[in-house]
Amino acid sequence: MEATHHNVKAVYEALRDMNVPAIMLSTLGKSDEGFFPFTLTNFVNLYEFQKEMIYLIAGGTGFPGFSTDTAAAIFAYSYNMDKIIKSTNAGAIYNRDPREVNSSVELERIPYISYRDAIKRDLRVMDLTAIAYCEKNSIDIHVTGVEDADTLESILKYNENPGGSLVTSEEKVLKLTRK
Repeated sequence: MEATHHNVKAVYEALRDMNVPAIMLSTLGKSDEGFFPFTLTNFVNLYEFQKEMIYLIAGGTGFPGFSTDTAAAIFAYSYNMDKIIKSTNAGAIYNRDPREVNSSVELERIPYISYRDAIKRDLRVMDLTAIAYCEKNSIDIHVTGVEDADTLESILKYNENPGGSLVTSEEKVLKLTRK
């Protein structure tokens, strides 16, 4: 859960460079390095008055046993958000786990995939609970490395993820592959 604070801080800095309003919240009660302690009341009050703000929540649910992926899915659904941006070292979804492949095996990036196919192919994009929750509630999952502000801007403004991957409904995958 602590590692999510480093990721949130990096995304926050990229958003700040783009002049996009964002706020960092910590479910672990952290109140240093620009984080505000996350409580449901605190978040609801902030969200009520600043809906255009990007909310970056670090630390998962704050409860052991629930992954940060599941926390993101729950928060996204609870506040009518239509997407999750999942930052990974790989920067996208591939036909094989890049950590388990030697340099002689060619990796193939998967730009679009349905929730069901991601689960069926065991691609480990997120934990199964999080993917199923996103599917049930039509929340897109953008997998990216978020290594630069341009990628983040493309996802937020244009719903495009160049170089990354999108986990979404079968219908959207069909539309995107027909372009």
